[in-house]
Amino acid sequence: TQFKMSGLQAICSESTAYVFTFEQRIEDKHLDIRGLEADRVMVLADVDLIHQVVYNLIDNAVKFVNDGGYIEFSYDVQDDLTYIGVKNSGAGLSKEEVAHVFDRFYKTDKSRSMDKTGVGLGLSIVRTVINMHSGEIIVRSVEGEYCEFQFTLKTANARNSQNLLKNEKEKNRPQAVQYIPSCRYQLQDAGIWSDWWSYR
Repeated sequence: TQFKMSGLQAICSESTAYVFTFEQRIEDKHLDIRGLEADRVMVLADVDLIHQVVYNLIDNAVKFVNDGGYIEFSYDVQDDLTYIGVKNSGAGLSKEEVAHVFDRFYKTDKSRSMDKTGVGLGLSIVRTVINMHSGEIIVRSVEGEYCEFQFTLKTANARNSQNLLKNEKEKNRPQAVQYIPSCRYQLQDAGIWSDWWSYR
């Protein structure tokens, strides 16, 4: 089933909202949060699925950032693509870990010691969702300094926004209902739908 875009998403507002979700953990670790003062950045994305991507990346950043460190958000609009980054200071990842971090069920040694409940599906699901949006996600890391995940989404502009709103009006159905089933089928094809559902 073909995946289709289903909404205009203010990606910077999404990040800000989730930071408040982790407020207690952020305070406990005395973290410096950077980049939330960015201007409003609009992207074309399935709202529910991108919620999960942002939540997962922030959760990882809060989990692995060093005490007294920082989490930094970045938004770079380049024509039809928007680059969104979530970066945290801390131990970072080795070259071997970077090569496997998106593999299903893969957990680094640091992750195994700090996260006793996860099964290593989070970043695999994140990559699947981003790929379904015709985007890409990469990881950059320097051991002992930082780790950064950056992904791309289509920028919402006057042309594609008008087309989306026109289609929504013609179909007259809620956005979240229209395209979630097609996402589900693609996740089933990838063999991780049941894992995704339990993970959510």
